[in-house]
Amino acid sequence: MRKKHVIVALQGGLGDQIYQYCFGKFLREKFNFKLILDLSFYKSKQNKKKYKLELNDLIKKDKILVKKKIFLLGYFFLSKLRFINFLNKNIQIFIYKLLFKIKVDYFFYEEIYKFKKFNTNIINYPYTFYSGYWHFKETVLLNKKSIDSVLIKKSIRKKKISKFIRDKIGKNAVMIHIRGGDYLEKKYQQHYVCNFDYYEKGILKIEKKIKNPEYHIFTNDILYAKEIVTKLKLKKTFYVNDLRLKNVEEFSLQTCYRTALINNSNFSYLPSLLSKKRQLTISPKYLFKNILYPKQLVLDNFYLI
Repeated sequence: MRKKHVIVALQGGLGDQIYQYCFGKFLREKFNFKLILDLSFYKSKQNKKKYKLELNDLIKKDKILVKKKIFLLGYFFLSKLRFINFLNKNIQIFIYKLLFKIKVDYFFYEEIYKFKKFNTNIINYPYTFYSGYWHFKETVLLNKKSIDSVLIKKSIRKKKISKFIRDKIGKNAVMIHIRGGDYLEKKYQQHYVCNFDYYEKGILKIEKKIKNPEYHIFTNDILYAKEIVTKLKLKKTFYVNDLRLKNVEEFSLQTCYRTALINNSNFSYLPSLLSKKRQLTISPKYLFKNILYPKQLVLDNFYLI
């Protein structure tokens, strides 16, 4: 007998992919469904930042089926399917049959910027297509062991990275994540940008705790980062960009720091969640403009500014 399936759409960068992947794994394990990951986003015009799938090793290990394109129309129209939920169920299923390559009976869309608490009683009908970001730390923690063994340890055991950890990441090493680039563009003005004032307050907190800190800068925008670091007048700094690491390697390296001054980005939040060494994580109290960090995502080692 063929196993009933659910479909989870992957979209965004590494952090979002991890959330979505872990949410799908939760559905598979709890309800005994076959999990299918839809990659339609990555070949669509909506992928303006040119993100790529970065979870190939995890997907291969967990033997999860991947489909490059399940939705037959442009990805832009996928989210619009939530507007037909008022129709008779049989009519909805008929429409889904026309628009999807495989069986879909339900479409569940997560409203962006509405961070709900994790609920194990989430809709769990078979043949549901899930479109959203699913920022639940609980589902990530359920998969912490496999993420650690397949993504993190694989990266930090590489010769160049393990040498850097051994030589450079001592008790006084502090990681700082500075995100500029897309966060500074007008079309992404919904983002709360961590500016000089935020980093200055974070440094004051760190220097009360650590003597002679050495700051390791993680950034997607070296010019913006250097502008902030220069104004901060930090004595000892190192730009991790100089190591020329892959995205997943930088992500994994962040888990090795006891102290971190992070950005409001999944790229530095998730390493804080997954780290076995982290003692203090300084984080902005705003996740987006006018949206405070959801309480359910705040970690025990967080200090909010």
